[in-house]
Amino acid sequence: MSGGAISSNSAYTNGGGVFNRGSFTILDGTIANNNTTFSSGGGVFNTGSFNMSGNSIISGNTSPTYGGGVRNNGNGTFKMSGGAISDNSAAVGGGIDSTGVFNMSGGTISGNSAIDTTSVNSINSGSGGGVSNFGVLDMSGGAILSNSAKISGGGIYNRAGTFNMTGGIISSNTATSGGGIHNHLQFNMTGGTISGNTATEGGGVYNTGFFTMLDGIIAGNSATNGGGVVNIYTYGSSNPSGIFEMISGIISDNIATAKGGGVHNHISSTFTMSGGKISGNKATNGGGVYDNGTITILHGTISGNTATNDGGGIWIDYTDLYKLYIYDGVIFSNNSAATMFDLAESDKPFYNTQIKSKTWTAPFIYGYNNYDIAYSNTAINLYTITYLPGEYGNFSSQIYHNLDFGDPMPKPQSHSGQNGWKFIGWDPAPASIVIGNATFVAQWEQTSSPFVVTFVDWNGTTLKTEAVLYGGKVTVPNDYVIGSGTLRPDYFFVGWNGSYLCVTEDLTLIAQYIPSDPDNNILVVFQDWNGTFLKGEFVAKGGAATPPTAYVINSTSLRDGYTFIGWDRSLTNVNSAVTAKALYRSLETNNKVTLIFGGIGVLLIILALTSSIFIIKRKTLHN
Repeated sequence: MSGGAISSNSAYTNGGGVFNRGSFTILDGTIANNNTTFSSGGGVFNTGSFNMSGNSIISGNTSPTYGGGVRNNGNGTFKMSGGAISDNSAAVGGGIDSTGVFNMSGGTISGNSAIDTTSVNSINSGSGGGVSNFGVLDMSGGAILSNSAKISGGGIYNRAGTFNMTGGIISSNTATSGGGIHNHLQFNMTGGTISGNTATEGGGVYNTGFFTMLDGIIAGNSATNGGGVVNIYTYGSSNPSGIFEMISGIISDNIATAKGGGVHNHISSTFTMSGGKISGNKATNGGGVYDNGTITILHGTISGNTATNDGGGIWIDYTDLYKLYIYDGVIFSNNSAATMFDLAESDKPFYNTQIKSKTWTAPFIYGYNNYDIAYSNTAINLYTITYLPGEYGNFSSQIYHNLDFGDPMPKPQSHSGQNGWKFIGWDPAPASIVIGNATFVAQWEQTSSPFVVTFVDWNGTTLKTEAVLYGGKVTVPNDYVIGSGTLRPDYFFVGWNGSYLCVTEDLTLIAQYIPSDPDNNILVVFQDWNGTFLKGEFVAKGGAATPPTAYVINSTSLRDGYTFIGWDRSLTNVNSAVTAKALYRSLETNNKVTLIFGGIGVLLIILALTSSIFIIKRKTLHN
């Protein structure tokens, strides 16, 4: 058939438009709007050899049972390398229902639907919007797009056959289970893409049989549970059931509004991952994987997954931990969740027998109960963080008690050193959050020569040069007193443009001036903690000064490790010249009890008070 149309015909049993027992080739033309009133193959019923290519179209056909567009029956062979099977409908296999051999290397199957009806077996009714397969389906190319099934398999329902996918795309299909594919027997995926499909269960794939993924991509699908894949064991099945083996490939960017953004592995089901990547998936629990069955991860990567509640990488119930095995070399990274907890001491021996990987989302050292693997348990440990001054520090030991796992790492209140010694960091380097007891020791580097500080006037004249060791202070030129009006005609001296109280590098400090006030108002000068000039202004007697705009109370960005708390004198009712210096308080940590022990054993306890009751924050436990 190289043109023309077979349309608007009807058969009582099989083949409303075409019934083929021999050889039928369609290169062009249309088989459209045909139907069967009782049995199968609304457009085509094939038990021989049927070849579809070119611009051929099978469209708008209906059947009350199997194969709205095509029924490929028994020993029939249907080869599709081009053309379109579109907008057909049936109870099972809206586009095509095949119990023979169906080979798809090109063309499009789109817009077909599987409707629920009592005319066929209720197990299959409403399944296979695009394709229903009971035989052998080989897909190496083409596209299965925008089909719908009321029950199972929006794109493909592999009800009792073998589906081999080496290429092509299955996208934008919808169903209750298996938006892209519902596999009930054997599905082998070595290529191709399953994307953008939606379902209640298993947006991309719903597997109740044996699913092997050797390559390919399952991405961008969505569901309530199992955005990418649902793997579920069927009790009483005589065939392998609920087995998913991921050897390679990618499961990424899928979304589940409840469980298992990438994979939802049900009770008694088995998921084995020996390679590939599960990444960028999202769910309420189990961003990458939600598990109630058995999981063995031999190799591969689980990264960048997100849980809005628990288990960014994997969520598993505490009672099922014995069914989770993770081997050395598996990589977990950049997973995230709303909560995290420490590994209970009582679980560590068991953990060491089940979990061998050492690569976790930074900065964790254990896989359990952090962003990578979460489970239900109520154990919470409290930790202590200690900062020590080391050999050349001149600050007291700083100790923070009663910290929860996952709290922000408290910052040291000071790390000043003896003159001539430069602070270069902590050993070991602190992580961003608390993951256990830790002691950090300040590290120092001796400065080989003093720093040189040069004082320069407004006109470039060198006033003084002085050498000082690291952290030391220099003496300003004698005549340069803040508020002096004799150093420069028609100007008042207000300070220097850098620090002279804590020198950490070679400096050139330039004298700062503001023009004289013709009304003889009162001069107010603002200085930072290290003597740096910030602002100068004239204020009418009894008036109020305006501080620099960046200096906002409780700001933590003005001085590392400190909170700005105000000025050392009142800025209202100004009656005489004022130099106001910025005041800071060391950063406190999460309203925790902070203990700081000095050299003479002075103990300072800072407690957060709320309504006169001591409140010690404690994280909400897992359900």
